Amino acid sequence: MVLVTEHEVRAAMASLALVDHIVAEGAGAVAAAAMKKLGQCGRKVAVITGGNVDPDVLSQVLSEQGLMVGLDPRVPEGFFTQRQQALLPVVSRLAG
Repeated sequence: MVLVTEHEVRAAMASLALVDHIVAEGAGAVAAAAMKKLGQCGRKVAVITGGNVDPDVLSQVLSEQGLMVGLDPRVPEGFFTQRQQALLPVVSRLAG
C-alpha cells in the first residue's frame, strides 16, 4: 500500500494536465501520485479516472505548482512546450 499526501495528489493533477494532456480530478490523480512515489521499480499500471474537475480547482492547482505563465514569475521562459503554451489560455478562460 502507498499513502500519498494531498500536495502529492495536486502535483500529480498538474503534471497530468500539462505533461500528459490528461485532465483528472483529485481522486483520479491519486494513482499517478502513488506511481511517482514508487519510482522506477518494475512494471506498474495506473488507472486515471475522473475528468470532472472544477475549472477553478484546476486553475488553483496549476497556480500552486507554479505553472501559470504570466501569473507566476517562477515559471521560466521556455518551460512549456508549444502545445502546452497553447493550452494555458484555455485553462485561464475556464477558470474565469
